Amino acid sequence: MHYPCAITTDLKRIPKLSLYLLMCITLFGCGGGGGDGGSDASPTQTQDTSTNNDDTVEESATTTLADNPLPATASFSNFINQTLTLNPSDTPLFGSHRFIKIYDTDGNVYFLGKVHPTNVFEVDINPQASTEMVYVDIFSESSADITKVLEITL
Repeated sequence: MHYPCAITTDLKRIPKLSLYLLMCITLFGCGGGGGDGGSDASPTQTQDTSTNNDDTVEESATTTLADNPLPATASFSNFINQTLTLNPSDTPLFGSHRFIKIYDTDGNVYFLGKVHPTNVFEVDINPQASTEMVYVDIFSESSADITKVLEITL
């Protein structure tokens, strides 16, 4: 039986690009959905059944920040701010340039750069609060100079 409006799907006649396009359109058209946009589920409130033996601590039933404010005296700090003052002219070197490297025992480098050979140098570093000592290497471009290492206790 022959239907005049029927689409024939002879794969040999349809170019591959058209077939891929048809497959993509079909896949994009399948999409999810199926719902009416509403839901029968509604949030319910539960009671806090925990007991508190310590009368000085107040427990909240929620974990939101608005319901659990921090005291004004609360603080947390992993790092400290330290200002180091160095005088490169205190280290006699043959070279005309001075370079400084500031680091700690963990290998964290806080400063590495060229400084003026005669001016006092001041730098702020932020080591971890547990850092007790930093090292300062002062050196020049001359191979005749030996690197001067300073240990600074924080």
